[in-house]
Amino acid sequence: MKRLLAKIRRRRKKRIKARELRKRTLLTHPTWRRAYIFVGSVTILSVLITPGQILRKPKLVEGEIGEKDIIAPYRFPVYKDQSELRLGRKKAADKVLPVFERNETMEEIAADELRDFFDIISELAVTYRSLPSAERSAYVEELSIDMDDESLTFLFLSDDTERLENEALELQKTVFAEGVIDRETVRRKDLGDTVTLRDPRTHDEQITSVNSYLDEEKAGFRAEELAMQTPELSEEEAKAVAAVVRITIQPNVLFDETETERRREVARDAVDPVLKWVEENEKIVESHTRVTEEQILIVDALYSGRTKINLAYSYAGRTLLALIVFVLVLGFVYRYRRDLFERPGAWLLLAIILVGSVGVMRLTWLFLAARAPLSAYLLGAGLGAMLSPILLGPYVGFAVAASLSVYAGVMGGIELRPLIVTLAATLPSVYLVAKIRRRSDFYWVVVAMAVGASATIAGIGLIDIAPSDYVIANLLAAGGMSIMSVFIVAVVLPLFEYAFKITTDVRLLELGDLNQRLLKRLLVEAPGTHHHSILTANLAEMAAEAVGANPMLARVAAYYHDVGKLKSPKYFAENEGYDAHRHDHLTPQMSSLIIAAHTKNGAEIAEENRLPGEIVDVVREHHGTTLISFFYQEALKLDDHDILNESDFCYPGPKPRGKVSAIVMLADAVESASRSLEEVTSTSIRNLVERVVRNRLDDGQLDECDLTLKEISIVTESLIKGLTGVLHTRPTYPEKRAEDLTPPVLSISGGETKRD
Repeated sequence: MKRLLAKIRRRRKKRIKARELRKRTLLTHPTWRRAYIFVGSVTILSVLITPGQILRKPKLVEGEIGEKDIIAPYRFPVYKDQSELRLGRKKAADKVLPVFERNETMEEIAADELRDFFDIISELAVTYRSLPSAERSAYVEELSIDMDDESLTFLFLSDDTERLENEALELQKTVFAEGVIDRETVRRKDLGDTVTLRDPRTHDEQITSVNSYLDEEKAGFRAEELAMQTPELSEEEAKAVAAVVRITIQPNVLFDETETERRREVARDAVDPVLKWVEENEKIVESHTRVTEEQILIVDALYSGRTKINLAYSYAGRTLLALIVFVLVLGFVYRYRRDLFERPGAWLLLAIILVGSVGVMRLTWLFLAARAPLSAYLLGAGLGAMLSPILLGPYVGFAVAASLSVYAGVMGGIELRPLIVTLAATLPSVYLVAKIRRRSDFYWVVVAMAVGASATIAGIGLIDIAPSDYVIANLLAAGGMSIMSVFIVAVVLPLFEYAFKITTDVRLLELGDLNQRLLKRLLVEAPGTHHHSILTANLAEMAAEAVGANPMLARVAAYYHDVGKLKSPKYFAENEGYDAHRHDHLTPQMSSLIIAAHTKNGAEIAEENRLPGEIVDVVREHHGTTLISFFYQEALKLDDHDILNESDFCYPGPKPRGKVSAIVMLADAVESASRSLEEVTSTSIRNLVERVVRNRLDDGQLDECDLTLKEISIVTESLIKGLTGVLHTRPTYPEKRAEDLTPPVLSISGGETKRD
């Protein structure tokens, strides 16, 4: 039992652990984090690019001056007033003529009733004839048949009722052929005089008048008239037959209420509830003009509940566009910055730039849409176009600039003009921001952004033949937006750098200032190292630019790569000066430890001074795990017991893991080795550089960086070229006599200069 309980507890613990692991995975797994960022960004973007007039209904009063233009964000209907719609539908239904149909069944029923009547008369006639003459009148009255007594008596006494029956049937058929209508129904339902008569067999229809048909009363008179005109009947027979037809006749042209109502319902439904359609981008209200009743009606229709379906369609479409554009931007990131694509933090940064820029575009749109709609989006677009290349690289910057231009066009109501203006302003900005090497370069970004936008605005103004004040307002707004965007970037850029631990070129410009406190210390406390670092920086920058690495990062990282020597500067050859060689009093092992420690010490100093992580990595990795060969050889001379371990004389590493670290390693090694050249020639410099690079390759120091063999070859040639420029030889000047080297004595006398 105890084993079973223990087994159950173990299973329960496993399930709980697995559940916690799944929960933790959903929250922290990079794929899920990227998915959350993607969905959240698209959702927010789709809301931001939805035109503002959809979100907030303006207050309009008939007769007052409109404050701003109101543009239809999408095609929507203006519905009729409910009372007006009901009246219109009633009129449409009233125009539908009542439908009547000739009913042959009623004719058959009437004929059957007539035959039954003659059968009854034949039976009653037997009784009538058997009665005394004095009782016959009373018998006729008791029967209460709706016929005059004279005609009924005639039928009782007639010996030829069969012939009379046939004549009555023919007469009835003739009356039915002319049509007997239910006039009481026509009157009661107020069906009017004109009706539609439908043939039940052919479904043919004709419009006719009610008055062209007989009613039941007129049908009786018509039967009597026709009977009198029948030559086969005597006057008495004609009266009797007409009397029988009168009591058996009934309407055979009947009102089809079901069909009539169906047609009236179709007519009601056919009445369009829409008063008019307002097209997308149609101007509903114009600023500085009086508001009319019709405009208020249209605005009310835009915000009425009936347009919610249109709003849903509009929002769905904008969501789709936001999704497509965001996916295209991510495609650029995947293609050109695969390292960023794998990092959820980079996705978050990209999302913040896009969403924040579009949010600023929305805010500026609220203030400028009425006065400068072409420039209303430039501030937000400019921010995104400058921040993205600085923080994420130029390729991503171009994609962000293009996407923000599309969002501007969508926000403007699927409008091409703001898209073109925004694109013309942001693309030059991306290009110039990616090339910034000095702080003053930001002024050129402002100029490029303003010129690009202004030229495009002027072109659009000429095409549209726009008023001059409209064009000028957009030009002024474009200039103001360009200037403001640069200032805002300068303010928020450090926040992004700190929050996402990104080293931008602007930050590198600051760190590359030789008046930085750490570099000033290096100049004062280790001048030789300072000079070596500057030369190394020149070589590293040239090599990095040659292989497409970040040249500014290479230069600045090289400035700081030896800051670890500040802890013991005099123990390094370039800083010894004329002092005694300090290592003479130390064992090779101790000297090796001091030399090797400068990479670790340098990383600590760099972190204490809050240098970017990329520079800290270069400081830590610029020697890799190379051997400090001089002290190792010295130690070998003293190693009588062969117990020396080579790894004790190696730098702690790690090996360079990036292009810049590897380039700085090679530049540092080449610059240091060049000091030992006895004869400086192009051949000796080439041999030196190639030997240093080959040794690093053979030692495996470049195995973990992403430099290819082709790029290493390019770096080698760049180092040779740079070192040749630094170590160039001077011509030998001829010696002069001592007296020629004595400067002449000048004397001034009487305003004249004399040479002694």
